[in-house]
Amino acid sequence: MKCPEFPTEIWTMIIEDLPEDSQVSVFHVSRALHSIALRSLFSNIKIYLLNTRYVHYMDDNASEADHVITLSPRLMKRSWEILEYITRSPEFARVVKTMNVIACSDSQAVFEQMSLGKALRAMPNLRKFYWFGVHPEFSESIAQSLPPSLRSLTLQTFPPISVLPSLPSLTHFQSLTPIYSSFGMVDDCAGELDWHIPSDRSQNFISIIENITSAPEYLTIIDKHMGYLPIRAYDALTDLDICFTPQFNDSCLDMVFHHAPLLESLSIIGHISEDIFLMLPQSTVIMPRLKSFRISCPAMPFQLGAASISVFAQFLTGRPLERLSVRLPVASWDSISLLLPVLDKLTISGFWDYIPEFRILALHLDIPWDLPYSTYPNPSPFSHLIQRLSQLPHLTFLHFQAIHGYFSMPAEDIISELPQLRTLGLHHFFWDIWDVGDPTINESPRLVPWAPWKVKFSVDEDFRCADDAWLARYR
Repeated sequence: MKCPEFPTEIWTMIIEDLPEDSQVSVFHVSRALHSIALRSLFSNIKIYLLNTRYVHYMDDNASEADHVITLSPRLMKRSWEILEYITRSPEFARVVKTMNVIACSDSQAVFEQMSLGKALRAMPNLRKFYWFGVHPEFSESIAQSLPPSLRSLTLQTFPPISVLPSLPSLTHFQSLTPIYSSFGMVDDCAGELDWHIPSDRSQNFISIIENITSAPEYLTIIDKHMGYLPIRAYDALTDLDICFTPQFNDSCLDMVFHHAPLLESLSIIGHISEDIFLMLPQSTVIMPRLKSFRISCPAMPFQLGAASISVFAQFLTGRPLERLSVRLPVASWDSISLLLPVLDKLTISGFWDYIPEFRILALHLDIPWDLPYSTYPNPSPFSHLIQRLSQLPHLTFLHFQAIHGYFSMPAEDIISELPQLRTLGLHHFFWDIWDVGDPTINESPRLVPWAPWKVKFSVDEDFRCADDAWLARYR
């Protein structure tokens, strides 16, 4: 079959906008389209080191014995095939830009790690590397195998001291994230994800930052790191996430604000005190480039006072904000809701039961689902909510997070009311939404569900755009 003579860039845009099963079909059309589809499908890969014992961490619905028994071997076999093909095919190895390793095994997975190390050394264009899990831990042998092309390293836990000699050779970190909290894992598989980090491991992280050649552009740190990192670590930062532990320490927060002049994205999450609001800078001279701001404390035990709300409102005023996520369940938003329309550039937002009136492209809402919203199909508050959302014509990403209870409205009914959506999330479930392609066919769009393990271990590259990924980062 001879394809129309379009530039490669046009074909790339067309193929990337196809569902995954349609992209697979493109493999058999021509050599040129095969190469484009290969890049689209395998630039972001996931490798699983696990066994049957941990399958229920991958799939919250994995209750049937047969499903549990078959899922682990299937994912492991697929992972080995990918690693083997990387080592045998230089063309395929060049395609991979992001690798995610999910380590949930009850053994050291020695042979699997050897295959992984061999594949890492064969990938000349790898840019991002994620390691989820602590069984086994991110090891010295894996650290030594990371290619020099790597720009972003994300580890769920702090690396052991033995890997430190291997890491400084990676001189161009854009990201070094010791904690990555998505939906997370539980019990013994969670390891140190609860942020109670042993002091010796925490010091390892600081040593890495002090020894790498170039200052990173993206960091995730816990509160006690703020005063120990060298000032130069903040100078080049464009993206900073600060996770506050139960034993929070905010004494150095003001120092961070004043020494991060290039910061464009700031997230403050975890166990937040009211003092943090009072420390937010009022002057736009401090962090003048800030375009994305997130503050999240879903379990906040106190009521924000009028002074804190006033300081927060003043902090937001006059900044070139395009993304804003505010998740504070006990706050009174009377004054803030009056301020928000002033932020006319806002396109990405996450709120606790509040719908802004902007040109919103992506929206996250925390909904108390055991309240009147759960009355579907009764045409009262929930229908009103959907009607409000239908008035946002540019909305393509929508995520409802249930608070107290479960959703009763099927995803199919939501997208029938909101045809502009391209990705829908309901609590721990996500769907990509694809048009049927032929406008003359009166069919509903296709709902393609994300696999549970993709949701649980999702990374930025799993989303359709950077805005969606940012909003879903700490959902």
